[in-house]
Amino acid sequence: MPTLSIERQEEILREIAKELIEGLRPDWSQAILTWSGVVSGGAASALRVRDAEGRDRGDDLPQGVSGLCGSLKNGMYRPGAGTWFTMTFTLSADGTYTTRFDYDGEPEVAGFRPEHYAREVARFPRDPEHVPGWLKAVLDRVPNFYAAVYAEPGERYEDEIGPHLGEMAGAFKDEGWSLGPGEFDGEWEFSTGWARLETMSRYGLIRMAGTIEPGRWDDLVAFFTRQDWNFGASLYEGEEIVANVDPRTPPA
Repeated sequence: MPTLSIERQEEILREIAKELIEGLRPDWSQAILTWSGVVSGGAASALRVRDAEGRDRGDDLPQGVSGLCGSLKNGMYRPGAGTWFTMTFTLSADGTYTTRFDYDGEPEVAGFRPEHYAREVARFPRDPEHVPGWLKAVLDRVPNFYAAVYAEPGERYEDEIGPHLGEMAGAFKDEGWSLGPGEFDGEWEFSTGWARLETMSRYGLIRMAGTIEPGRWDDLVAFFTRQDWNFGASLYEGEEIVANVDPRTPPA
């Protein structure tokens, strides 16, 4: 994997400094940029600016800076150690700057998903000794099961179309699964000894993703089938689909 020379890294850092200086409002004494990114997960940034009176404020990131940060991240890969997750760039009004590159700390970004981190380590491989505990725990949660349940008319449903999310939760509970709040407001997590699934729903469609023991695929499909739901589901091994069920009625 090609990496940037030290000289090219410094050029990009100087470009970042230039973009910030030209884009910041007047009367500032220090700017601190924190930028985090993972493969396929996008990037998140925060820019804190201290004015000449010593007061801090947030500011918008000048256009072009995020792209420079991404180029720097891609080019600073260390074989076996990966690349950094977060850069802290501290700029003074006289144009001098300092940097800190965090290769091991977890980014404080809620939007980065386990799938994003899996693609990160696939693109920027790490030897086991360079996989911190938090990252290993995240990678253990990478979904290998995806499903979608499509609403259909039916007298058994509360308003004669379903299932709605609450009705689905009741079905899982009746089968002995544990229920808990999902990551997002109003969503559910369903878990048992061999599976953990989270929902992401909208009217007429409930999506699920999570991890299951591959050997229990047939059991999970049988559960969905017993509910007489119109569903599709896929089981993955890495990036490859190894088992699949198509919905009985294709969605409109």
